[in-house]
Amino acid sequence: MPDASGQSFSEGPIVILGGGVSGALLAARLLGIPGKRQVVVVDDAGPPGRGLAYSTAGRIHLVNANAGRMSADPDDADHFTNWLARFVRRGGWPEAPNIPVSDMFAPRSIYGLYIQELLADAVTVNARHGRRFQWLPLRAVDVNDAEGGLQVHFHDGAPLSASVVVLATGIHSRSGIRGPAGRPRGVLDPWHPALEATAGADARIAIVGAGLTMVDAVVSLQHAGHRGPIDVISRHGLKPHPRRLPPEWPDFLAEEASGISLGALTRKVRRECRAALRLGIDWQAPLDMVHAHIARFWHAASDLQRRRFVRLIRPFWESHHHRSPPQAALLLDRLVAEGRLRHIAADVQAIDTSQRKPRLTMRLRGSTGVENGTYDAVIVSSGVEYDWRRVDQPLPRNLLQRGWVRPGPLGLGIDATTQFRVIDRHGEAFRKLLAIGPPLRGLWWESTAIVDIARQASELAGSLVEYEAANS
Repeated sequence: MPDASGQSFSEGPIVILGGGVSGALLAARLLGIPGKRQVVVVDDAGPPGRGLAYSTAGRIHLVNANAGRMSADPDDADHFTNWLARFVRRGGWPEAPNIPVSDMFAPRSIYGLYIQELLADAVTVNARHGRRFQWLPLRAVDVNDAEGGLQVHFHDGAPLSASVVVLATGIHSRSGIRGPAGRPRGVLDPWHPALEATAGADARIAIVGAGLTMVDAVVSLQHAGHRGPIDVISRHGLKPHPRRLPPEWPDFLAEEASGISLGALTRKVRRECRAALRLGIDWQAPLDMVHAHIARFWHAASDLQRRRFVRLIRPFWESHHHRSPPQAALLLDRLVAEGRLRHIAADVQAIDTSQRKPRLTMRLRGSTGVENGTYDAVIVSSGVEYDWRRVDQPLPRNLLQRGWVRPGPLGLGIDATTQFRVIDRHGEAFRKLLAIGPPLRGLWWESTAIVDIARQASELAGSLVEYEAANS
């Protein structure tokens, strides 16, 4: 149990459920603001800072943006670039390319180390000022009322009293295929494909889903020595575009009213991209301007507009905005040119793992009939599950069942106010239960990029300290 000495909250510490990037950055921000308080991060997956996205052990998987875009400090755009430059000078990344540091695409494991060091520095510097930190390697399963505050319950151990609880649960992978004893034979982990346990290096492999997890899976297979054919199967047959470093482009959305329809916004962006191409400039230059404004456009849109956007535009948004590192994109292009990798536009309707080899039933795009395909192995890389009703974990399940949270707009994440206060099934906003990061996808549309999470952490930390001052 954390030591509560030195707190200005009378009911207990600020408890952050989730130790990924969202939880770590919020904790660091809270520790950096004057005042005595205790911050507790609860996560049984390991020390805070990495989460699912940055927990890969090797250095073959890269972040999907250059260092100049990856600062975790919203007040210092060069924060990660400067950290990485020092890291490279110390010999921490001997394989670093000989290019400007701001243009480097760092391994995700190194970026996770950056987040961990950022938090560790905040803990060390602020401990002497009465701001205390503790990580509890426990699995939170529920939150309920307690006298004067809230209480967090764990899978094992006594409950923990809290003044405020923040849901920083990060991203949830879409449910893969599970057998009685976990992952069945023939179903591979996208990040650690055990080829020796299947058909070996020449295996014919199907990857279901064509987002960034697919890119990781192909890189993993290549690193594992795979030489066989790969079918990437997705509904639209799209793949992430490679991230390039285009020149600056005027912010053509700065003066645009928030009330513009998402359809009109899409048409305006397309016109701007065509204008760039006519000038010989990469279309990614104007498209990169959209991210800074999409939250206000999405928040102001009607449910009808949002539904149309998700139904018609979302696949293209994902492939054009959530781009792959250029190194990985070159690998995919090479495998396509060699005839080893092909993209298939199809809806996978069933995956049968009951036989010796996995069998996929799919309906090709534009076709009414179904086809079957037998593979030596299959990788399910269908991405992130934002709908908490489909997340098979006790904390989301219990909070939903008791009505403490309700689905966010269009079932994306959970509902909350613009001040991060979670909204219950009756439409009432909690003062002491808040959320940050991916659970707020329905509120802002984009809520997973580092720039979004860093901004949210700064704003939420400020709000929590204001609440602390008003109730101390």
